[in-house]
Amino acid sequence: MADILECPHCHGRIIPTAANLCPGCGKDVADLAEIRKSEIRDIIWNRIVAEQRKGRRFIALQSEMTGWPFPRGEIEMVQQEYEQHLAIFRHETVMRLVLPGTGALLLGIGITACFLFGPLGFGGVHIVADGLMFYGLLSLMVGLMRWHRAC
Repeated sequence: MADILECPHCHGRIIPTAANLCPGCGKDVADLAEIRKSEIRDIIWNRIVAEQRKGRRFIALQSEMTGWPFPRGEIEMVQQEYEQHLAIFRHETVMRLVLPGTGALLLGIGITACFLFGPLGFGGVHIVADGLMFYGLLSLMVGLMRWHRAC
């Protein structure tokens, strides 16, 4: 099954023909002679994103990118920008999901432990903070999965 690509000439999402031609504009998809540098950078960026959505890791893609039909300098520049983007994404994931999730999980466990085993629980009142623990565990798991995918 052929991959759906963005044509660098007409910017349509296409499946190239057997001769690697765009069915919309009829030009060769690999021919980048007419394309401006800014468009080449966008094409490289979109190709990296598409490969990562398929489950490919960025580190594995870096060695493969040298065989792509783009200028070497543009590939290196986009690689650096994408690495910076991934670093920011990982930091935001940790700050928005992992740390609050860990805090909520520990707070829920602490509240439950205080009411079950501590001096607050001997009066016959037992509170289990299951909602707080569930939110913390779910947030922690989602954050760790996102962080792992961005590595």
